Amino acid sequence: MHAKNFEFDKKEIKLHVGDTVKLTLENTDGVHGLEVPDFNVNIKNGETATFTVDKAGTYDFNCSVQCGSGHDNMTGQIIVE
Repeated sequence: MHAKNFEFDKKEIKLHVGDTVKLTLENTDGVHGLEVPDFNVNIKNGETATFTVDKAGTYDFNCSVQCGSGHDNMTGQIIVE
């Protein structure tokens, strides 16, 4: 996942139940983090989190670093089918 002021390059990530995800954050502009509370993920630039999605549903993600006026717009969803 790439992050820049004030957006992620993906607003939606589609997965299937049982998928194992390796998620890496790279900042291309500004200082950002990526948090997925439902999967206990909170990474910063250059960090990677690996997790398995075990339940169908829609899970929100957001920027976890206060990065300026557009911070609240840095959101997206993981959709697990």
